[in-house]
Amino acid sequence: MAEIRGKFITLLCSLMGVYKTQQEEANEFVQLNTGKGFKELEAEGWYDYDIYCELMSRYRSASLSKDRAMVTLGQKIYPTIRSTMGLPESLMDNLLGFLKFNEEVFKASIRGKEVAPMKFLTIEEGEVIIQSLPPSDKYPELHMRLYEGVYLGILELCRVKEKKVEVLDNFTYRITWSL
Repeated sequence: MAEIRGKFITLLCSLMGVYKTQQEEANEFVQLNTGKGFKELEAEGWYDYDIYCELMSRYRSASLSKDRAMVTLGQKIYPTIRSTMGLPESLMDNLLGFLKFNEEVFKASIRGKEVAPMKFLTIEEGEVIIQSLPPSDKYPELHMRLYEGVYLGILELCRVKEKKVEVLDNFTYRITWSL
């Protein structure tokens, strides 16, 4: 069984705040499955990844923007990490380094035998092609959009103006930029 850090469940439930009824239902679901409300979860504690998958589905269903909500969630991942653990400032000026660092963060944020390592298929200045398989086969389309948002969020933190993340097949992403 894969597990995820509590801060990501808290982030996801917090984003549901504009949908009060759905947020309350999500909190009840978290409480039923963890014994704690989403605001009480330990930020660095480990929780069942299936909880996160179910919450992603609920968030997408509640959101008016549907799939775009998953991209937004992904874009919020690194600001959350920055506020809970911090990030080396040197990463903000080293996009290739940041994209490689992302693999280490992924391993530190999600664990279990289901977690596959990221595969860098192309690494060069201005283009990275990476395969990022999700740790669950539940809701694959949500994971694809979530990861798209994570990569966009990294580009935004590095203040890249000309950027693009393309979702290719089999959880493969082409990330392109120019400075």
